[in-house]
Amino acid sequence: MSAGTRRVYVSDGGHTGDNLGMLPLVQRRCRTIVIADFEEDQRYSFGSFNQAVRLSKSIYNVDVQIDLKPLLPQQSEEGLLYSPASVAIGKIHYPAVRDLPAMDGRLVYLKSSISLLKEMSDISSKDAPPPIIEPAPVFVLNYFKNNPGFPHQSTADQYFDEVQFEAHRMLGEHIGKQAAGM
Repeated sequence: MSAGTRRVYVSDGGHTGDNLGMLPLVQRRCRTIVIADFEEDQRYSFGSFNQAVRLSKSIYNVDVQIDLKPLLPQQSEEGLLYSPASVAIGKIHYPAVRDLPAMDGRLVYLKSSISLLKEMSDISSKDAPPPIIEPAPVFVLNYFKNNPGFPHQSTADQYFDEVQFEAHRMLGEHIGKQAAGM
């Protein structure tokens, strides 16, 4: 691969006005865009994602349709917030521009959250492949129970200890497996 390769584009976003790097990918009319939103967002407001969707529409006239409700947390009997899912699939509608026809793309949105996934069968569509139904790893669940702010702890502390680092790494791997199964 090189910078001229037409198959893969990667962006971290900080330089584009959206923190997730979606704009450069929309600008290139990528058919599949994967967004990993792992910023601090304890209220699940999806702020950076909403900003990227708004800028995609206002700058490139690109429409994004995605249902984020399955990502919204629900309170457990213990008072902890679990999400039914950590991944949502959406559609991207690119308009016709200059010599390029209108086309549709796919958006895979990953949100940092603790999911038990057993409830996914109730919210997944019949046309979609069955989701992974295993819960987050025990280590991640135990870390979460002892640190309820996880995984939305402030990023001001850039020096994670080994346990905190491993909890984030294992959660990211778990969410990646969910996305790969969709």
